[in-house]
Amino acid sequence: MTRETYYLLDIGPLVREPAGQQGMTKALEALLDRERLFKYQSIKAGRAKIQSLGAGALLRLAFEDANKETAETRREWEPVLSPEDLLERLAKEKATREVRPAYRHGPKGKPYFAELPLYFSLSHSGELVACAISEKEVGLDLQEVTSDSWQKLSKRFFSKEEQEFLLERAMTSEADARRDFFRFWSRKEAYGKQTGEGVAPYLNVPFLELPKDKAWQEKWLTHHGKAYCICLCREK
Repeated sequence: MTRETYYLLDIGPLVREPAGQQGMTKALEALLDRERLFKYQSIKAGRAKIQSLGAGALLRLAFEDANKETAETRREWEPVLSPEDLLERLAKEKATREVRPAYRHGPKGKPYFAELPLYFSLSHSGELVACAISEKEVGLDLQEVTSDSWQKLSKRFFSKEEQEFLLERAMTSEADARRDFFRFWSRKEAYGKQTGEGVAPYLNVPFLELPKDKAWQEKWLTHHGKAYCICLCREK
């Protein structure tokens, strides 16, 4: 079994942290590596900025865990962390030390750890942020299952075959059709992240099938009453 771990962070408390009382936000900012801090600071205020902060903080936790882990084989999902949980975990790892992640980048711009034999992938949607870290090249996508715009998006980006499938599904159950839309979309995002090409080349590929050298995982999660689809693609 491949050694890999998947992390989830609830950024809701950070989104709702009152202006002028952003203790958790500031504490997490101080733990970001240089590249993730630059990315975070380049985003204007709003949820996207907090999502970027959460992604950088989760990656820091994965980096700290990887530095202390033995090479045991495992595959597991961590429980959803709160910002307080994350700060406590990082404090226990003495993550304030100056040993922080450094990266190299592939020909298509995909980042890798510079000094660890592990790959990673980040994703965020709604009030959750996800991180996967693996011995194999990996792509991860997280999507909040929302009720608005999915039909317009399917007409704009999906193949005729997929549109017809979703339309037929919606005649029986719109909820099932919506769920399938997000599953299709997330699968394509995860594959595009795994290859480093991004989602664009695969949006119009009907019912994307992964090559035999890829492994696939799908997870559904309900958090604070909201549904999320999580898809992961990696090399076998």
